[in-house]
Amino acid sequence: MKIAYGNYGMPATPFVDMLRQVAAIGYDGLEICVAPCYPTAPDQLNASQRIDLRQRALDLDLEIDTLMLAGISVHEPHAATHQTNLEQLRRIFALGAELGLDNPVLTSTLGGRTTDWERDRAMLADRVADWAAVADECGGVFAAEAHVGGLVHAPDRMLWLLEAVDLPGLKLNFDYSHFELIGVPLAQAIELLVPHAVGVHVKDVRGRTPDFKFLLPGEGNLDYADYLRQLSAAGYEGYITVEISGQVFGAPGYDPTAAAAFSFCTLSEAVELAYPGRGRYS
Repeated sequence: MKIAYGNYGMPATPFVDMLRQVAAIGYDGLEICVAPCYPTAPDQLNASQRIDLRQRALDLDLEIDTLMLAGISVHEPHAATHQTNLEQLRRIFALGAELGLDNPVLTSTLGGRTTDWERDRAMLADRVADWAAVADECGGVFAAEAHVGGLVHAPDRMLWLLEAVDLPGLKLNFDYSHFELIGVPLAQAIELLVPHAVGVHVKDVRGRTPDFKFLLPGEGNLDYADYLRQLSAAGYEGYITVEISGQVFGAPGYDPTAAAAFSFCTLSEAVELAYPGRGRYS
């Protein structure tokens, strides 16, 4: 099992510096954030910069694994804005192809509010179906992620959505932190959802909804070695990707390189504990 870093946690770091720092820490892979205004968003990268980003990642032995979107809601009630979002989605998948992804995976949360489920779930399913159809058209996958407080916040709602849409372009991205915040046991969340997962985000939490805080991996109580063993037992052998929350990187004094290094230390130690002698981190 290999460890990736999501540069969502480096919103102001130029991609040349970001790549160098992530590789120096020891990460195997990279999740590229394509949110508006990020240095790695489609509208921030011209043709030569896209070639440069891809080549630098190759030279540093960093595999670009997935794309991550924030700031654009899948749960979009206005039809015109929804169509604009789909066009942006096509540009994102085109960027993924230019960066060397044969089957680009784009992950995003879905938006909305937990309390509006009965009213909005049919509209959400229609919107997600359109996102999945564009992903399939572009030779990729849309990996939906549950989010605490969002319309899809719990395993049962994610399973409903997967069944309601039932398209090959739709999978899920698994992030246990959101389920931990509502008291769902780890083993239950893994059993229900990991068979449908094409990616895993990790971060820690403190508290329970609505009074909670996201933390760096290793700052909470989650046993990551046990977590990795359970993921493997459920059949998942893809990247474990560090996602640093906006609550963390938006705080005064945040050091993006130190946060990435701390998170890598947590996960590399967990890999060694979970698979003694098997990993490359010893």
